[in-house]
Amino acid sequence: MEYYQSMARRGQAEAKPLSSMPSFNDAANQITESSQKEEVMSWIRSHLPLLRQPDLDTYSRKLIEDGFDSIQFIEQELTLDDLEFMKKAHRRVIARSFAARSEDGQ
Repeated sequence: MEYYQSMARRGQAEAKPLSSMPSFNDAANQITESSQKEEVMSWIRSHLPLLRQPDLDTYSRKLIEDGFDSIQFIEQELTLDDLEFMKKAHRRVIARSFAARSEDGQ
């Protein structure tokens, strides 16, 4: 009996409260955020293929913070005014892409 009591005491000392353990929702949110970031990064890379990683990270984070968290939403709602946080040359490249898209009737 004493053996079982000592094991129970050891288990209590080692046990973590449930509130400190990651929940299923936390894991699902991390997966969703990760997939959103990858999707936004792929859109940025399609327009700026030689963009350096620090800029890519900054641009994707800023777009997601501003609510542009999917390619579909970016393509439907994004305007050049939404890209004020980007470096001037990068905005120009994307502006040309926007102009070409509007000429094609998209």
